[in-house]
Amino acid sequence: ARSAPESRKQPLTLALREWIECQWTEPSGGAGFRPLSIKQCVGSRSNQFAGSMQQDAQEFLSLLLNSMHEELNRAAPNAPYREIPDLTGKPDMVVAQAWWDNHCERNDSALQDLFLGQLRSRVTCQSCKHASTTFDPFWSLSVPIPARGSEVALEDCLKSFFRSETLVGSNAFYCPTCKAEVCASKRLSLFRCPSVLVVHLKRFKTGLMGGEPS
Repeated sequence: ARSAPESRKQPLTLALREWIECQWTEPSGGAGFRPLSIKQCVGSRSNQFAGSMQQDAQEFLSLLLNSMHEELNRAAPNAPYREIPDLTGKPDMVVAQAWWDNHCERNDSALQDLFLGQLRSRVTCQSCKHASTTFDPFWSLSVPIPARGSEVALEDCLKSFFRSETLVGSNAFYCPTCKAEVCASKRLSLFRCPSVLVVHLKRFKTGLMGGEPS
């Protein structure tokens, strides 16, 4: 039986469980299920989804996953943030694990076990070759669609996302060795792949006239 405290703490999770149970138990051709409770829970989290206007599916999924993660978070409430120690010179595996453990001290849920991955971001100074590396968690990848005619494979989108980019001008990198803003290269790589990888295709690019189809 559902307890009152549980229903207050996990309204969205319980609403989704009710929907899933209905899909499994409802005979084929039955009355179906009206997901009003799911919409109300999502709308209470964000006014964007409170009305009846059409909204972005990726933003809905992001809100859904993050909201359920918060409801199911097994980490200690109000766990303090702990600075990641200086691991200069340590292997990537050691540094990445330290970043991951630091995140998991405040975040631990069944949703995270399935959907959370880890990206490595390496910025290299073009003058002295000093490299700065971070290992950030992610719930989804927003990848661009390269302009290659009418047919583009997902592999092409991922290659475009992970392609090295140059940081210059207003995006210049401050190099602690050179002690100045310098031209640098930045490259992302998938360091820890989640069990379920969510890929968002960026169908629009920002131009002078706003969002334009890719």
